[in-house]
Amino acid sequence: MGDTITDQPMLFAVVDCNGHYLAEQQIQLDMVTGDGILGPRSIMTDNAGVAGFAYCFSGNLANASFRLYLENLDTIKVYVRADALIPGGHGQAQYILFDDTYADVKNFNGEPASLDIITDHCIMYANYEESLGVVVMLYDLDYNQQVYDTSSVYGVIVNSVYSGTTLDNPAIGVLSPLADLRQLWGVPDDIKHSPPRPATVIRYDSLPGKFYGHWESGMADTLIEEIHLFEPVEQASPISLLNLDTSQ
Repeated sequence: MGDTITDQPMLFAVVDCNGHYLAEQQIQLDMVTGDGILGPRSIMTDNAGVAGFAYCFSGNLANASFRLYLENLDTIKVYVRADALIPGGHGQAQYILFDDTYADVKNFNGEPASLDIITDHCIMYANYEESLGVVVMLYDLDYNQQVYDTSSVYGVIVNSVYSGTTLDNPAIGVLSPLADLRQLWGVPDDIKHSPPRPATVIRYDSLPGKFYGHWESGMADTLIEEIHLFEPVEQASPISLLNLDTSQ
């Protein structure tokens, strides 16, 4: 966030029907989503037929999309994501938006090591824990223990090797002290210890997520070891059925 440098260069080429790269071709750029700074509105391919541009994640969103087009010829759409934790509705964790589908998850992270289930549970878990410290929670609303490319993301769990943080000051991430959470959001609404295991669950009513820490007798505070962020789920209003059949 706040940097124009990406871990993969955003380079584009213009090619003819034979696959030859074309020099001195002007590519137009439009920002479709995002609140950062897009530098040029057009780029020109160099002698090698390649052009690139930079985007600064200078706003509050860690995602953006652009439309690149050759006038009257061709158009592509490009999605870019910064690695960040953004709690709340339409939030984000790692590169995954809570508005994404399983197809989007695989586009950014590849195939998971496993798809894990909990019996009689409407969530399945795309496991990237060992490699990325990330587990993506996916809806399984028909309880058939299957997910599809169109399955929606419910939320994301981060732990272990994951190093991303929130955009706050102080930034919150794995290994942040509970004191930083108090500084940002005040006293937690709920802290549960689970003796004899040294596990601590920290929750705020206003924040759709949970923080898991490690607490032992004699410790002044706890360090966050795992963060669960998910989209807010509204409680459905009670529904009653009225029998309109008056036949005898």
